[in-house]
Amino acid sequence: MDIDEFLQKLEKYKSKDTPKGIFRFEKGQGENIVILCCVHGNETIGLDVMRELIPILYNKMQLGIVTIILVNIYAVMQNVRFINQDMNRILSENLILNIKNKTKKNNEEERLLEILPFIENCDILLDIHSTIMPSTPFIYCKKSDKHFKIAELFDTEFIVSPGLNLSKNDIDIFSSFDSFADRSGGIGITVESGMIGGEISPLNRIISLLKLRNIIKNNANDKILKFHNKSQIKLEIYSKITAKTNNFSFNGDIKNFQFYHKNDVFAKDGVENLKIMEDSFVIFPKKNIKIGDMCCFLVRKYE
Repeated sequence: MDIDEFLQKLEKYKSKDTPKGIFRFEKGQGENIVILCCVHGNETIGLDVMRELIPILYNKMQLGIVTIILVNIYAVMQNVRFINQDMNRILSENLILNIKNKTKKNNEEERLLEILPFIENCDILLDIHSTIMPSTPFIYCKKSDKHFKIAELFDTEFIVSPGLNLSKNDIDIFSSFDSFADRSGGIGITVESGMIGGEISPLNRIISLLKLRNIIKNNANDKILKFHNKSQIKLEIYSKITAKTNNFSFNGDIKNFQFYHKNDVFAKDGVENLKIMEDSFVIFPKKNIKIGDMCCFLVRKYE
């Protein structure tokens, strides 16, 4: 994609003192909301959100701060997940400190340091994503009432949260943008919009959230989507599956939220058949798995 041409069309809405791909709108005292697009360069649903939402913010802001960030510009240009490293796996406290202290930084590290000042004090962070496997849209967030209050507005079938048994040092879970917002005292929400190429845009839900928080004006004829899906299924990650060999494969075609009963075989790692230890869903199944890679997470229902 010609990202320069895309950004040029939005240039009239941009403040001159923000870095490339960062659009900040501020008016009066109110909440500080950050919307992240294209953390992964091949997940371009965020570009559609930017294209529609930025003019609305420019014309209808009434209170607070909203910052929309095109995160991994370099990866978007090449339509790849990332260039040197996954930007959603480098936000632990130790990793950020290491990046700041490095004399030579790669593309993603340089971009992260440009972004950090805009996300450090946010009240709400929305991170828009797509999946590489077939998936219904879902929300990923911390297990708390204040997170669920926002998550429920998106009216997805599932809300997924990290389980309390998981190690805080696990970079596959706690080095993401949403976990950074949580550590900083805000509310981090990842919005998974469906499989790449078949996403359901979260734009209208985001607009409704901004109206409900009094960030943008709500005209008399505007519709606010307030519906909270009381049948939403809350799931928690209880296990991460990591490949022990270079010959890991799932059992047949797999998709997000594929359900398995206890003792079902869901994958093979070398010569070992992997069985489900309790009734579970599989989420974030990966492709092209090598030894040491995260293959998927197992999640279970909870009350």
